[in-house]
Amino acid sequence: VDDTPYGGGEGMLLKADVLYDAWKSVNPDPPPRPRATILLSPQGKLLTQELAKDLISQYSQLTLVCGHYEGVDERFIDHCVDYEISI
Repeated sequence: VDDTPYGGGEGMLLKADVLYDAWKSVNPDPPPRPRATILLSPQGKLLTQELAKDLISQYSQLTLVCGHYEGVDERFIDHCVDYEISI
């Protein structure tokens, strides 16, 4: 599931197609209820108690994606991720 970054460089990232297939398996169309996908990443907004309360008041389902290596393919982020949050 890992690949080298597009354009070269050091490190590895999680491939968009593999992540999308996994994400799609838990997020069918049409959505049965309001839901959001959260990517846990160091450059995301800091998770606070207030943000957690806001999220659970708006959504009945949260899908958390945790990156590995250097990160996640940007195509997956652009297509599937609603929030980037840092814990």
